[in-house]
This record gives sequence, C-alpha cells and structure tokens, in this order.
Amino acid sequence: MRSLVPLVPALALLTTAFGFGGLWSGASASGALGSLLVWLVLAALGAAHWRDPLRLGARYSAPVALAAAWLPWLVLTISWAVSLVPRAGEWAVLVGPLVILAPAGVVRCWPDEGARRLGLVAVAAVLGLVASWGLLAAFDVVCCAAEDELRVALPLGHHNLQALWLLGVLPIACSLLRDRGWTGWLAGSAVSLAVVAVLLTRSLAGGLGLMVLLIGSWVTLRPRGEDRSADTSEGRFGSRELTLLGVGVLVLAALLPRIVSIATGRDASFGARWDYLQAAIAGLAERPLLGAGPGGSSWLAGQYLDVVSPALVADQVVTDFHSLPLDLSFETGILGLVAMVLLVVFLLWKDGGWARFLLSPLLAASLVAGWFDIAGLYVALTVGVGAVLAERDDEWTPATRWALTPWVALVVVVVAPKLSAHALFDRAVRLAGDPSVSPSQIAQERVRLLEQAQELDPYMPLYRLHLALLEPEPRAAAEHALSGAKAAHGLSSLWLVAGTKLHAAARKTESKAALKQACSLDPRDPFAPLALARQQFPRVVDVNSMSRALLADPRVMTADRLDFQWEMVTAAVHRLENEETIPLGWRASLVSAWRSLDRREVAAGERGRLILELDSSTETSLSLYAFKRRPWRTTVASVDLAAFPALESMPSAFDVADLSRLIDEPCALSAPPRRVDGVPGAR
Repeated sequence: MRSLVPLVPALALLTTAFGFGGLWSGASASGALGSLLVWLVLAALGAAHWRDPLRLGARYSAPVALAAAWLPWLVLTISWAVSLVPRAGEWAVLVGPLVILAPAGVVRCWPDEGARRLGLVAVAAVLGLVASWGLLAAFDVVCCAAEDELRVALPLGHHNLQALWLLGVLPIACSLLRDRGWTGWLAGSAVSLAVVAVLLTRSLAGGLGLMVLLIGSWVTLRPRGEDRSADTSEGRFGSRELTLLGVGVLVLAALLPRIVSIATGRDASFGARWDYLQAAIAGLAERPLLGAGPGGSSWLAGQYLDVVSPALVADQVVTDFHSLPLDLSFETGILGLVAMVLLVVFLLWKDGGWARFLLSPLLAASLVAGWFDIAGLYVALTVGVGAVLAERDDEWTPATRWALTPWVALVVVVVAPKLSAHALFDRAVRLAGDPSVSPSQIAQERVRLLEQAQELDPYMPLYRLHLALLEPEPRAAAEHALSGAKAAHGLSSLWLVAGTKLHAAARKTESKAALKQACSLDPRDPFAPLALARQQFPRVVDVNSMSRALLADPRVMTADRLDFQWEMVTAAVHRLENEETIPLGWRASLVSAWRSLDRREVAAGERGRLILELDSSTETSLSLYAFKRRPWRTTVASVDLAAFPALESMPSAFDVADLSRLIDEPCALSAPPRRVDGVPGAR
C-alpha cells in the first residue's frame, strides 16, 4: 500500500478531471462529496506541516512563513463575515484550510527522488489521458462533443476550464522531457497532445499560457555547459531549440486569426472583457477593502455589468469577470488581492527557474480567465505547487500531526446537511415523468424533496426558486420567491419570479418593487416590464415599462389581452418613434408594424407563446454557473403571442444599438434564453 502513495497526486488529478471536479460532474452532490474527500486526503497528508505548509521556513522567518501561507484565508474569512451573500462563500471558507495544506500533502507523497519520479510519470500519464479524451470527444469519437463547433471542452466541461487545467499540469510533465527511454516518450507524447488540445480549445487564456510556457521552456529547460555544447554545432540551434521554435510557430499560426480579430476590434469575447473590467472596478469601488465576499461574483456581478453593451451576448449567464485578479478584487477587495500577490511572491521570489516555469503559464492565463471556483482546476494548481515544494531539499520540520482534526470535524458538521440538501435537489431534478404517475403527483414529490432541502440548507436561493414555481399556495410561493431573490441579491430571473408570485398573493407594493429590480438587472428581458405595465393598468398607463418591453422584444406588441393594453402599446410606440437614441431604421420598422396591425385578424389568427426558461442549454444554465447545481429545465414566465410576419424578423433594439442612455438604473446579467412555441418563423 505504501508503494502506491506516490500515485495519490495523479489519482487526485484523474478523479477530479473525470469524476468530481468538472463543470458538470462537480455540480452533483456526489461530485461535491468526491472533491471534498480529495481535499481531505491531501490535507491529512500535509497536516503535520500546518505551521509552514509552503516550505518557506528556510528562506524566511517562522512568523513570515506562517503569515504568508494563512493570510489569504484569513482575509477571505473576514470578507465572508461581512459579505452581501454569505451563502455563496461558505464552501470556500470551509475548504480553504484544506487547500492550503494540500501542496504539503503532495510533498509527503514524494518524500524521495524515486517516489517523486514515479509520481511525475503518473501525472504525465494523466495529462495524456485527459488531453486524448478531449481531442477524441471534440471529433465525436468517444462521446458527443460539448459544442457544435470543433473545440476541446471535455472532460472538464468548458473550453476555458479545459485549457486552464491542461496549462496547470502540462509544465509538470515537461520536467521528464530530458529522460531517455519510455518515460521520455510518455512525457513527450503527453505534452504534444496537451499542446494540441490547448490550441483546439480556442481559448485566449490557453494561447497566452502556451506562449508563456514556451518562453519558460526556452530559459529553464535548455541545456547548459557541456550538455549544451554537445547539442549544438558551431553556434547553430540545437534540437531542443528547433523543437521549441517549431512549436512556437505552430502556436502563433493557431492564434493568428484571434490576434487579428482582437487588433481590428472584431473580437466579441475580447470586447466583452472590457465590460467585465468596468463592472469589476465599479463593484470594487463600492466595497474597496474587503469586497463583496467570496463567491460574490456568481450572484452579484449582474448589478454592475452593463448587459446593454453590444459587446455582450443577450441571454448569456455571466458569473465571473473572466479574470482571476478581477474576481479576487471584486470578491475579497484590495486586501485579498494584496494577500494573494504576496503569497505568489513569497512562493517564487527566492526559488529557482523551475518554480516559475511550473506556475507562470497558469498565472498568465488567469489574467484573462476566471474559473477558479472549480475543484478540478484547484487540484491541478495544488499538484503544481506541490511539485515545486518537492524539489526543495531544505529542512522542513513537521508540527502536530493531528492539528487538522478539529477543523475536519467542523467541516463535516457544517457541510453534511448541505450535501444532503444537494442530494435531495438532485433527486428532484432526476424525477422523470412516469406514465403511471400523474404530473400533479410528480410535482408534489418534487415539492416535498425541495422543502426538505430548504430546511437543511435554508439560504440556497435555487431551492426556494423552484419551490416558488411549484408551490400551488400563492402566499407560500410568494414567500419562497422573495426569500430566494433577496438571498441571491443580483439575479434578475429570481426577482421576476418574486414579482409575479407577490402579485398573485396580493402583495402589490412588493411586487412592483421586485419587478422594478428585475427590470434594472436585465433591460433585455421583456417579461418584467410587461408584467409591471399590466399590473398597473388601467389605473396607470405605464408607457415607460411598455416601451422597455418593446425595446427588448417587439413581438410583445401582439401579446394576449391586446385590446386591454392597446392604449399602452399606442403610447409606447409613439414614444419610441421620437427617441433619437434608437436607430431610425428600427423605429421605422416598429411604427410600420404597428400601423399595419389589424387587431381583428391578430385575435383570430394563429397564436403561440413567448417562453422564458431556466437551464434550457449548457451555455445559459443559471443553475450550473451561478449555483453549481445540475440544470433543471423549467419555465419561469410565458406570454401568448399572435403570429405577425412583420415582427418575426425584427431584432431587439438592444441588438442593433447601445441603449445605455435609455436605462436609468444599473444594468445586469443572467436572463435565460427565450423561445417561442407555435409561431411560424419565430426565432
């Protein structure tokens, strides 16, 4: 059994990549439990070194070594204590100490050169397996590709996440490239496959990381002294230099189209990152020292992100700022960012080029990519740091071996009910229609499971959202919906549900406030302003709300109860006709459609429904990205429509112009995609 200990880091990489730590696998209760067990095993192995988990004692004094390792977690905990959304950061605070101790656990697995070599070979094998699986999946060989286009995204579940994981592990395998025999061939094959896989992720972060890796390879792995003279001839490049040059040319060729699109301003992804930067700065300005709290970007980014910007895609769920420094600044403030930078400086400053070579690609890629809330990526980073520490030969005195026991007990006590609630939610998601069971009975069973989950984990907004959608009693549904919206704070869909459920429960003042919040958070959504306008009519003709609904989706002009709201539609069209901020062509199309609208023909014609759904696709799954839960496809809102050809091909005004000046309050994110059933030619 002891001979298998050097394989533990590779097994941790393998299990988190394929089983517990991916975007999809980590969203299940079993995935969350599996990743927690991985952290517990690695932390238990390194717990004896809790006073100096990063092996800094020989380079710095004992207090400095202790502070450098634990200061980031201390700042994280203080930020969580004053967080706007404490439920979002509970997992990070609880697992944080385990993550800090995990690199020391990797070192304990590799106590001597033989064990370290065996561990590195196993890591290289896992790298080759993950890269191969991603390439085969992209070509539909082993399973269906994650996306329609050729882009490596499996097994981690997303192309950016896949690229970051490969960049975290790839440099470790590079240390074996000088080996002769089968280990060198294994490492070379794994590295080659990983480079190709990173390129085929088509990730900007992946390309940046590869370029840094090549530069580091040139400096760190090139032969020196006699070895170099044996590999070169009369000053010419040696085989290693030629290989690196060839790979560099390949990387540049693969990245050239992306570089050109960025340089010419046609790259939508790069343009969106500018909006993410502005949003993160705006959030940091409100809470500069300690930020919004760990995990806050998943639920709060929408209050600062200008989704009216043409650079951002409608209906896209945004739960990070696509940059680790921005995410850290927003969530933990300036103190958290400074603590993390100091940790990196202490780790690399007095070390050799090997440490910088291992960690620099991932650090560079993190400048334009987030995703550090996924267990698989943290494990890859942990093994990389452990590989750096295992190279050191200085004295490393252990402390008390059982120091971690009280914290493990606390984690078990706090996490157990939440994992149980997570498992109940998974059961509710999997509950399929049985021909022998009526839909009402299925709904009742789901309500029962969600009520149990909510009792075990009362501050998880997603459980309350689904309870509100399934609960038949209006007052109970309204209470669940409002509690969920307040807990999540910045997710427009939850405020929309809260507004509709509060109105059904005759809590009209609160309903109006909730719908206004939904309008503020997502100007592109027509459902909230339409509901707001209808609820006030005929007492108030709310031209502003009706205009907002038409800007978001002109098809609501033919919504049900047409005669009832005709006065509002007429006033809204007249207002938009004179709004110079909107392109003249769009205004002319709207007025033409309105003038050609025959109410009798529309009322007697074919009808369909405009539907707002949660989790209708992987790319727009609110459950998956914001809450790390399995997608549950369900209808949030719907409106009856009439088939009217003049409106079917007319885009949203937000798709053709920057309408930020028309929006009075901060804009935001996460509107699930809309679809239409039963209307010919609907988009």
